[in-house]
Amino acid sequence: MEVSLVFAETTRQAYAGVLATFTVNNTGDKDDGDPKNGLTTLREAINLANATAGGDTIAFGGIFTDATPDVITLTSGQLTITDDLSILRTGTSKLTVSGNNASTVFEISGLATGVTIDGLAIASGGIKVNRTSIVSLAKTSVSGNTAGTGISNSGILSLANTSVFGNTQGGIYNAGTLSLTGSSVYGNTGGSTVFNGNAGGGIFNDASVGKTGTLSLINSSVSGNTANSGGGIYNQGGTLSLTNSSVSGNTATSGGGIFNGNDDGYSSGSATLTNSTISGNTALEDGGGIYNDRAYVGDNSLTIISTTINNNTSDSDSNGTGNGGGVFSSSDSSANVKVSNTIIAGNFDKSTSGDIHPDVSGGLIDSGNNLIGNNTGSTAFTTSTLVGTSANPINPKLGLLQNNGGATFTQALLAGSPAIDAGKNSLVPNGVTTDQRGGRFNRIFNGVVDIGAYEVQPPITPPPVNAGTVVTNTNDSGSGSLRQAILNANATVGADTITFAGVFTDATPDIITLTSGKLTITDDITILGTGASNLIVSGNNSSGVFEISRSGTDASIDGLKIANANDPLGSILLNSNTSLSLTNSTISDNKGEVGGIFNKGTLSLTNTTLSGNSGSSLGGGIFNKGNLSLTNSTVSSNNASVSFNTAYGGGIFNAGKVSIKNSIISNNGAFASGLNRGGPDPYPSYGGGIYNLGSFDITSSTISNNGAADGGGIFNSGTFKLINSTISDNSAYYTGGGILNSGTLTLTNDTITNNIAEGFSYNGVLGNGGGVVNNGGTVNVANTIIAGNSYTVYPDDPRDIGFSRDVSGNFTDAGNNLIGDRTGSTGFSAKSIVGTRTNPIEAKLSPLQNNGGTTFTNALLSDSPAINAGNNTLIPAGITTDQRGAGFNRISKGTVDIGALEFNGLNGTNGADNLVGKNSNDIINAQAGNDTITGNQGNDILSGGGGKDKFVYNLGDDVDIITDFGGLGKGLNPLAAIIAEVDTLKFQGAGLTAQNLLLTQNGNNLEITFEGVADDKVILQNFPLENLENVSAVGNILFNGQTSISESFDVFDANSTQSTISNKNTVTFLNDLNNNINGFDNSADVINGQEGDDRIDGKSGNDLLRGGAGNDTLLGGVGNDTLLDGTGLNSLVGGTGNDILISGNLSDTLTGNSGNDQFIYQTFSNSDTITDFNKSEDKLILTDLFKSQGYSNSNPISDGYLQFVQSGTSTEVQFAYFGDNNFYTFATLNNFTATNLVVGTNVIV
Repeated sequence: MEVSLVFAETTRQAYAGVLATFTVNNTGDKDDGDPKNGLTTLREAINLANATAGGDTIAFGGIFTDATPDVITLTSGQLTITDDLSILRTGTSKLTVSGNNASTVFEISGLATGVTIDGLAIASGGIKVNRTSIVSLAKTSVSGNTAGTGISNSGILSLANTSVFGNTQGGIYNAGTLSLTGSSVYGNTGGSTVFNGNAGGGIFNDASVGKTGTLSLINSSVSGNTANSGGGIYNQGGTLSLTNSSVSGNTATSGGGIFNGNDDGYSSGSATLTNSTISGNTALEDGGGIYNDRAYVGDNSLTIISTTINNNTSDSDSNGTGNGGGVFSSSDSSANVKVSNTIIAGNFDKSTSGDIHPDVSGGLIDSGNNLIGNNTGSTAFTTSTLVGTSANPINPKLGLLQNNGGATFTQALLAGSPAIDAGKNSLVPNGVTTDQRGGRFNRIFNGVVDIGAYEVQPPITPPPVNAGTVVTNTNDSGSGSLRQAILNANATVGADTITFAGVFTDATPDIITLTSGKLTITDDITILGTGASNLIVSGNNSSGVFEISRSGTDASIDGLKIANANDPLGSILLNSNTSLSLTNSTISDNKGEVGGIFNKGTLSLTNTTLSGNSGSSLGGGIFNKGNLSLTNSTVSSNNASVSFNTAYGGGIFNAGKVSIKNSIISNNGAFASGLNRGGPDPYPSYGGGIYNLGSFDITSSTISNNGAADGGGIFNSGTFKLINSTISDNSAYYTGGGILNSGTLTLTNDTITNNIAEGFSYNGVLGNGGGVVNNGGTVNVANTIIAGNSYTVYPDDPRDIGFSRDVSGNFTDAGNNLIGDRTGSTGFSAKSIVGTRTNPIEAKLSPLQNNGGTTFTNALLSDSPAINAGNNTLIPAGITTDQRGAGFNRISKGTVDIGALEFNGLNGTNGADNLVGKNSNDIINAQAGNDTITGNQGNDILSGGGGKDKFVYNLGDDVDIITDFGGLGKGLNPLAAIIAEVDTLKFQGAGLTAQNLLLTQNGNNLEITFEGVADDKVILQNFPLENLENVSAVGNILFNGQTSISESFDVFDANSTQSTISNKNTVTFLNDLNNNINGFDNSADVINGQEGDDRIDGKSGNDLLRGGAGNDTLLGGVGNDTLLDGTGLNSLVGGTGNDILISGNLSDTLTGNSGNDQFIYQTFSNSDTITDFNKSEDKLILTDLFKSQGYSNSNPISDGYLQFVQSGTSTEVQFAYFGDNNFYTFATLNNFTATNLVVGTNVIV
């Protein structure tokens, strides 16, 4: 702690301890009671200041002075200030003080006066200002409070350049005196619950009994908030003044922007709006922009001067119950709404029947010179006003809500607007000299004031010309940056497209790191990235990344990775009445109250992945209060996690409407940290994969490996339909491993298996129901498998009796289901296949795996009782395939199967069968006997069963999986029992030869491919490479043209250290050790390296050597050899003869030695060295390299793709990806003159 006293010694003696500065130097939260030990926490500093009379200061030093953001997390309750104090952030550090949603952060007690907080982020707890306190917040943020409003004020509070956002019971509750200057209140939900509940999403101004409620906003904005009444501001009998400010994009049932009055009508208040904009607000019922209520006591007065009210909406659900898209005023005679020099036009009443009042409705008073677009709904406006009708509405000719200068967004008057010079100067209030923008923007220009908040400053200019939407650098801002391109697009009326050039055109991935906040989109825009693996836009762990802010904006993003956001409302925020289409993109590693995306508009995801996002309480991946659709997308490894509170929806939290098709929801979690798995836990969590309060439809998708305390896969208390989908491998600590339902749930042709409820005690009650638990809702089940689920609580506990593995609660059996164990449920009947605890039904399913299609599934095995046991009439209309989609008919043999997948397999007998599949994705199950199995085209799953089986693979047969291939095993003398089960693979077709054979161990599986043959593969499941031997007496593989087994290839045992291959003229596969291996002289050896750092010497003969993984040395020796680089840093030496050296993608050294050698490049390398290129003997072959880039001309030098550069005594061969003369070196020819390289002679393209 440092104390600085600035007064003379006599003064210091007289006022000892007064005006002290206490310096905080660590992020702890403990007051150790020792002010002299050199460690001072914020709590200790406040306690010292409280005990020291006078106006003290708290500053921050030590670790807080660097550029790294710091967080002080309160663990001992709120920080209480009881004396005059200034808390000042120092330097450029970023400091958050968090209540961890366990307590208020700051409480200013009634005894404190003159408290200033400057430059802090106050999170997850908020501020409470009691009566008689005088508090100033400057350059501060208050966010993320889920237990109450962000700020609760009963004293005198001023906010300057401060933001209040992301709080879930309203942004600010004011029962005292509150002023905002240059500040913003946005993205708050719920509203204050102090009076009448859920009012004032942004600000609740309360002057009910015992409260004063005086609110002033200057140069401030209230946007994107939500409540039942007064989405932006709720003025309950108080005094509201709005000057040079904007209220936009807020939502409520009544009063989308502002609600003036009180629902009970017994409190009267006043509101004055001057030089302000009310735009893009929405009401479900009355008053999209403003609702002015009646009052039984006194008078609710509303005065609107020089204001623009445009693009607001009432009756947003079009049910005919709302009016007044712009302004609604009660028709009661006590209503008092005076309007002057104001635009109320271009608003909407979405009613389709009854009264339709888009702009004004009810009792208003025309004070002169207004522009009313459509006066239907009010007869108040006179001839001094420009008045339109429903038949002839007046178009005010307004620009978009955007930055036109000044502190807040405005809507400019466009050329030809009837509002220009149509106001009345005498109606401009005294002291008002500028329009809403302030500064140099005069309120009266050209002699007569304009109507509305915006004054045209001649010359009138058209909307700005697009200044550039091509991004050319990774800067945060300035010319060529993404931020500037978005600003340019926002400023240009109409849709724009942003593309990337310059540094973004090479192969190096690029990162745009945001250092000045999120990117705000206010106009229609398409952003075409360079691919999610190539271009990242990062929030720098300090802000969001994108906000679609303006009502009516349609945005599209393709080919981006959006990452590292740290914002309460996620990496992407969609406000109401906006839309965003995300395609081929990735949203990952973001955090906030909502982790990935916060949607209140319309959001669609196609071929997009959300992963690794973290929400502090709900919606780890997505929080949806609008319309959301996912197609061919993945929501994976997200979490909603909160300490000592309830977490909801690890993957998706939905309070709106969702449609998901052909997608994956996997490995998400919702957990309260510190969960006590052994006993009662007061903080449960719900919906590891999905938490639904709204409407949710899922088709042909998989929900797997998610977890929560309750509802591991899905928690539903809304309306949920699941069709053709799989719920597998999810888990719950307590109840409902797969699904926990308390709403309306419909299951049709679904597979729900292998889910688990661990069944720990919760408040003394054991959890249960591994599959589906219905707790007070309704569940309709048809053609569905619910079997093979489990729970694991105390099997000998007497309370275990009656608990269910698969289903629990009341169900409606629509017929033809397969229920493994119905114990614990009611409703299932003889219409379905139903097991019990003592006689469970086994569904006979495969593990969750790739059975074709875009999602993992549980396939029906050949003896499953679900085959042909469904009911065709129960299939929903439009469903023609099973979960896997095209190529997999929903009905394959006359009767639909139960579950998400149709069995399209072929079953053998115990004899010697010849089983041949179709040209589709087949499942073929042979039995005992020596069978011949041919999958044919399609991705097939083949099982041989017992015996010595032959699997036939033809060229072009796609990917076949063999589940039980019998190999030889290690050693040279296999047992007779092993030989009796050894199977054979027969490859037929050009190129399927031993010389082209490639074997890759991928986990437990062995993948067989052939060099030069694209897309053909055989996968041997659970099969080690060393078990694939080819002894002629036993056999494993017949290659193209072979009719009998020969020892044509050899596989090293995993632990072999031999130094010479086993046979001449043989294909050999090494193991993963660091091998030092020799071939034979006068032998055409093919030697394949694997994972180790190998040294392979082919000796004499025409050899083929492949490096594989690792850093290898390949020596061809004498003969015409082919040496193929692998994936490491390798050395290739051809030796004597005409050799072919094929480069890889890293930095390799290539030496041809004598002979006519070819150096082949099929892909980009990271600057190889060719040590001995001979201009007359050797050739540089670049044909495949250019083909991979789509280049087919014959002169790449003049086309700007290729150049040869002399560098000392060596020549650099350089390539430009896009023919843009942006070259990089991929090969250096030592001791070689550049002019000796000639395209068409020794350089082949």
